[in-house]
Amino acid sequence: MIVLQIAVIALTMVALDVIWLVGRATVSRTLIAKIQGSPLEIQWLPAALCYIVMIAGLWFFAVRGVADVAEAAMKGAALGAVVYGTYDLTSWATLKNYTPVYAMADWLWGTTLFAATAATATAAATAATLR
Repeated sequence: MIVLQIAVIALTMVALDVIWLVGRATVSRTLIAKIQGSPLEIQWLPAALCYIVMIAGLWFFAVRGVADVAEAAMKGAALGAVVYGTYDLTSWATLKNYTPVYAMADWLWGTTLFAATAATATAAATAATLR
């Protein structure tokens, strides 16, 4: 069951985040270029490590041992709010051109992403158990 949950978390999180990141690419690239004075260049190893940490954390804190989809969604939302809130508020506090609108939009996205992903993984595990 753990493998199924982690696989669903990984697939859901990456798929939803790709949609968000592609949709916001122009805004993000413009903001990053303004902050660092050069175009955005993805560092793929730390990006992959970040996803591994988020997937593991979401499983451990929101999905593991939870059978209720609503409970998983609430726990996921709480974790997403903490993770993305910490990142966005720190960026807003320390990076001159990091805007409050960008910070709030990203924070809301992370909260939603974690809630939806935790709910999806829990629903998949519940469905697999019923078979």
